[in-house]
Amino acid sequence: MVTPIAVKLLQLTKRKLRISMEDVQRVTGVQYLGEELQSLTDRGLINLNQEFLEISPRQRVILAESEVRNGRDVQQVSKLLRWQEFEEFVEAALDECGFRSVRHLIFKSKVGRREIDVLAWNDVWILAVDCKHWSGALTHSRMKTAAEAQIERARALSERPEIMRRRGISRVELPLVPLILTLGEPRERTVNGVPIVGLSKLSSFLQEASPYTDGLLTLHIQTVSNQRSLSSYSSQEA
Repeated sequence: MVTPIAVKLLQLTKRKLRISMEDVQRVTGVQYLGEELQSLTDRGLINLNQEFLEISPRQRVILAESEVRNGRDVQQVSKLLRWQEFEEFVEAALDECGFRSVRHLIFKSKVGRREIDVLAWNDVWILAVDCKHWSGALTHSRMKTAAEAQIERARALSERPEIMRRRGISRVELPLVPLILTLGEPRERTVNGVPIVGLSKLSSFLQEASPYTDGLLTLHIQTVSNQRSLSSYSSQEA
Protein backbone atom coordinates (compact mmCIF):
# COMPACT_ATOMS: atom_id res chain seq x y z
CA MET A 1 0.00 0.00 0.00
CA VAL A 2 1.31 3.45 -0.90
CA THR A 3 1.60 5.67 2.17
CA PRO A 4 -0.19 8.96 1.36
CA ILE A 5 1.87 11.02 3.78
CA ALA A 6 5.30 9.68 2.79
CA VAL A 7 5.96 12.00 -0.15
CA LYS A 8 4.90 15.01 1.92
CA LEU A 9 7.38 13.99 4.61
CA LEU A 10 10.15 13.65 2.03
CA GLN A 11 9.34 17.15 0.81
CA LEU A 12 9.33 18.56 4.34
CA THR A 13 12.60 16.92 5.37
CA LYS A 14 14.69 17.47 2.25
CA ARG A 15 16.52 20.37 3.89
CA LYS A 16 15.64 19.94 7.56
CA LEU A 17 15.59 16.51 9.20
CA ARG A 18 13.74 17.61 12.35
CA ILE A 19 10.32 19.19 11.94
CA SER A 20 7.53 20.08 14.32
CA MET A 21 4.28 18.14 14.38
CA GLU A 22 2.55 21.47 13.81
CA ASP A 23 4.40 21.84 10.49
CA VAL A 24 3.56 18.25 9.53
CA GLN A 25 -0.13 18.90 10.07
CA ARG A 26 -0.02 22.26 8.31
CA VAL A 27 1.69 20.95 5.16
CA THR A 28 -0.25 17.69 4.88
CA GLY A 29 -3.58 19.27 5.72
CA VAL A 30 -4.34 16.31 7.99
CA GLN A 31 -5.07 16.93 11.65
CA TYR A 32 -5.02 13.34 12.88
CA LEU A 33 -1.91 11.53 11.71
CA GLY A 34 -1.54 8.97 14.44
CA GLU A 35 -2.14 5.77 12.48
CA GLU A 36 -0.09 6.71 9.42
CA LEU A 37 2.84 8.06 11.41
CA GLN A 38 2.74 5.11 13.78
CA SER A 39 2.99 2.76 10.81
CA LEU A 40 6.09 4.58 9.54
CA THR A 41 7.56 4.56 13.06
CA ASP A 42 6.93 0.83 13.45
CA ARG A 43 8.74 0.25 10.14
CA GLY A 44 11.74 2.23 11.38
CA LEU A 45 11.29 4.96 8.77
CA ILE A 46 10.83 7.92 11.12
CA ASN A 47 11.45 8.84 14.76
CA LEU A 48 8.56 10.46 16.54
CA ASN A 49 7.63 12.15 19.80
CA GLN A 50 4.75 14.40 20.79
CA GLU A 51 6.32 17.59 19.45
CA PHE A 52 8.75 16.65 16.69
CA LEU A 53 9.29 14.24 13.84
CA GLU A 54 12.87 13.33 12.97
CA ILE A 55 14.28 11.32 10.08
CA SER A 56 17.84 10.43 9.14
CA PRO A 57 19.25 10.54 5.58
CA ARG A 58 19.32 6.74 5.61
CA GLN A 59 15.66 6.59 6.63
CA ARG A 60 14.78 9.05 3.88
CA VAL A 61 16.36 6.84 1.22
CA ILE A 62 14.61 3.73 2.53
CA LEU A 63 11.29 5.60 2.65
CA ALA A 64 11.76 6.89 -0.91
CA GLU A 65 12.73 3.48 -2.26
CA SER A 66 9.77 1.90 -0.47
CA GLU A 67 7.41 4.39 -2.09
CA VAL A 68 8.78 3.62 -5.56
CA ARG A 69 8.42 -0.13 -4.99
CA ASN A 70 4.83 0.41 -3.87
CA GLY A 71 3.83 2.27 -6.98
CA ARG A 72 4.80 5.89 -6.47
CA ASP A 73 6.18 7.63 -9.55
CA VAL A 74 9.98 7.35 -9.56
CA GLN A 75 10.39 10.78 -11.15
CA GLN A 76 8.39 12.42 -8.38
CA VAL A 77 10.24 10.61 -5.60
CA SER A 78 13.78 10.93 -6.97
CA LYS A 79 13.50 14.73 -6.98
CA LEU A 80 13.03 14.61 -3.21
CA LEU A 81 16.40 12.93 -2.53
CA ARG A 82 19.82 14.51 -2.55
CA TRP A 83 22.73 12.83 -4.33
CA GLN A 84 24.65 12.71 -1.06
CA GLU A 85 21.89 10.74 0.66
CA PHE A 86 21.86 8.12 -2.08
CA GLU A 87 25.62 7.62 -1.99
CA GLU A 88 25.83 7.66 1.81
CA PHE A 89 23.15 4.96 1.92
CA VAL A 90 25.15 2.83 -0.53
CA GLU A 91 28.34 3.34 1.46
CA ALA A 92 26.64 2.28 4.70
CA ALA A 93 25.16 -0.85 3.07
CA LEU A 94 28.58 -1.81 1.73
CA ASP A 95 30.12 -1.34 5.17
CA GLU A 96 27.46 -3.54 6.77
CA CYS A 97 28.30 -6.30 4.28
CA GLY A 98 32.02 -6.20 5.05
CA PHE A 99 33.20 -3.98 2.19
CA ARG A 100 35.58 -1.08 2.45
CA SER A 101 34.80 1.81 0.15
CA VAL A 102 35.70 5.27 -1.07
CA ARG A 103 33.38 7.76 -2.74
CA HIS A 104 34.01 9.99 -5.74
CA LEU A 105 37.20 8.41 -7.02
CA ILE A 106 38.43 10.78 -9.74
CA PHE A 107 41.38 9.79 -11.90
CA LYS A 108 43.07 10.42 -15.22
CA SER A 109 42.87 7.85 -18.00
CA LYS A 110 44.18 7.70 -21.56
CA VAL A 111 40.88 9.14 -22.77
CA GLY A 112 40.47 11.84 -20.12
CA ARG A 113 39.18 12.42 -16.61
CA ARG A 114 36.97 9.68 -15.15
CA GLU A 115 34.98 9.29 -11.93
CA ILE A 116 33.72 6.24 -10.05
CA ASP A 117 30.85 7.11 -7.67
CA VAL A 118 31.82 4.42 -5.15
CA LEU A 119 34.76 2.02 -5.28
CA ALA A 120 34.26 -0.91 -2.90
CA TRP A 121 36.23 -4.04 -2.12
CA ASN A 122 36.53 -7.05 0.16
CA ASP A 123 38.69 -10.19 0.01
CA VAL A 124 36.79 -11.57 -2.99
CA TRP A 125 36.27 -8.76 -5.49
CA ILE A 126 36.32 -5.07 -6.29
CA LEU A 127 33.18 -3.17 -7.30
CA ALA A 128 33.06 -0.01 -9.40
CA VAL A 129 29.63 1.35 -8.46
CA ASP A 130 27.59 3.87 -10.44
CA CYS A 131 24.76 5.36 -8.34
CA LYS A 132 21.87 6.26 -10.65
CA HIS A 133 19.63 8.74 -8.84
CA TRP A 134 17.45 8.84 -11.93
CA SER A 135 14.08 10.31 -12.65
CA GLY A 136 12.07 8.69 -15.39
CA ALA A 137 11.63 5.14 -16.60
CA LEU A 138 14.46 2.62 -16.46
CA THR A 139 14.21 1.69 -20.13
CA HIS A 140 16.47 -0.84 -21.83
CA SER A 141 18.17 1.79 -23.96
CA ARG A 142 18.85 3.95 -20.95
CA MET A 143 20.27 1.05 -18.98
CA LYS A 144 22.35 -0.11 -21.96
CA THR A 145 23.91 3.34 -22.31
CA ALA A 146 24.64 3.46 -18.57
CA ALA A 147 26.15 -0.04 -18.60
CA GLU A 148 28.43 0.76 -21.53
CA ALA A 149 29.62 3.95 -19.85
CA GLN A 150 30.32 2.15 -16.57
CA ILE A 151 32.24 -0.59 -18.37
CA GLU A 152 34.40 2.08 -20.00
CA ARG A 153 35.09 3.76 -16.64
CA ALA A 154 35.91 0.43 -14.98
CA ARG A 155 38.26 -0.54 -17.83
CA ALA A 156 40.03 2.79 -17.49
CA LEU A 157 40.43 2.19 -13.75
CA SER A 158 41.75 -1.33 -14.36
CA GLU A 159 44.70 0.28 -16.15
CA ARG A 160 45.60 2.34 -13.07
CA PRO A 161 46.39 -0.20 -10.31
CA GLU A 162 48.48 2.36 -8.41
CA ILE A 163 45.35 4.42 -7.77
CA MET A 164 43.65 1.49 -6.08
CA ARG A 165 46.73 0.72 -4.03
CA ARG A 166 46.78 4.29 -2.77
CA ARG A 167 43.18 3.90 -1.64
CA GLY A 168 44.04 0.83 0.43
CA ILE A 169 43.39 -2.03 -1.98
CA SER A 170 46.40 -4.30 -1.51
CA ARG A 171 45.11 -7.16 -3.66
CA VAL A 172 44.70 -5.48 -7.02
CA GLU A 173 44.70 -8.88 -8.68
CA LEU A 174 41.10 -9.38 -7.55
CA PRO A 175 38.41 -9.26 -10.28
CA LEU A 176 36.87 -5.85 -10.90
CA VAL A 177 33.12 -5.76 -11.58
CA PRO A 178 31.18 -2.68 -12.77
CA LEU A 179 27.82 -2.29 -10.98
CA ILE A 180 24.85 0.06 -11.38
CA LEU A 181 22.49 0.92 -8.51
CA THR A 182 19.08 2.44 -9.10
CA LEU A 183 16.22 3.89 -7.13
CA GLY A 184 13.36 1.52 -7.81
CA GLU A 185 13.30 -1.97 -9.24
CA PRO A 186 15.03 -2.39 -12.63
CA ARG A 187 13.34 -4.43 -15.34
CA GLU A 188 16.58 -6.23 -16.20
CA ARG A 189 19.04 -7.80 -13.78
CA THR A 190 22.07 -7.47 -16.03
CA VAL A 191 22.86 -5.47 -19.16
CA ASN A 192 26.01 -6.33 -21.13
CA GLY A 193 27.19 -8.30 -18.11
CA VAL A 194 26.76 -5.35 -15.73
CA PRO A 195 24.48 -6.10 -12.76
CA ILE A 196 21.63 -3.58 -12.34
CA VAL A 197 20.54 -3.59 -8.70
CA GLY A 198 17.72 -1.74 -6.95
CA LEU A 199 18.56 -0.27 -3.55
CA SER A 200 16.23 -2.67 -1.74
CA LYS A 201 18.18 -5.61 -3.18
CA LEU A 202 21.69 -4.26 -2.61
CA SER A 203 22.38 -6.12 0.64
CA SER A 204 21.13 -9.44 -0.73
CA PHE A 205 23.17 -8.95 -3.90
CA LEU A 206 26.33 -8.30 -1.90
CA GLN A 207 25.72 -11.37 0.24
CA GLU A 208 24.74 -13.77 -2.53
CA ALA A 209 26.59 -12.74 -5.70
CA SER A 210 30.26 -13.16 -6.55
CA PRO A 211 32.53 -12.39 -9.49
CA TYR A 212 31.94 -15.98 -10.56
CA THR A 213 28.18 -15.57 -10.87
CA ASP A 214 27.08 -16.58 -14.36
CA GLY A 215 26.70 -13.71 -16.76
CA LEU A 216 28.62 -11.07 -14.80
CA LEU A 217 31.33 -9.11 -16.56
CA THR A 218 34.65 -9.25 -14.71
CA LEU A 219 37.71 -7.19 -15.59
CA HIS A 220 41.35 -8.03 -14.97
CA ILE A 221 43.35 -5.26 -13.33
CA GLN A 222 46.78 -4.76 -14.80
CA THR A 223 49.44 -5.36 -12.19
CA VAL A 224 51.67 -2.69 -13.73
CA SER A 225 50.28 0.66 -14.82
CA ASN A 226 50.44 1.32 -18.55
CA GLN A 227 50.51 5.06 -18.04
CA ARG A 228 53.74 6.91 -18.88
CA SER A 229 54.82 6.80 -15.26
CA LEU A 230 53.18 6.79 -11.85
CA SER A 231 54.67 10.12 -10.86
CA SER A 232 53.54 11.91 -14.00
CA TYR A 233 49.88 11.30 -13.12
CA SER A 234 49.93 11.59 -9.37
CA SER A 235 49.61 15.36 -9.47
CA GLN A 236 46.58 15.13 -11.78
CA GLU A 237 44.42 13.10 -9.44
CA ALA A 238 41.74 15.01 -7.55
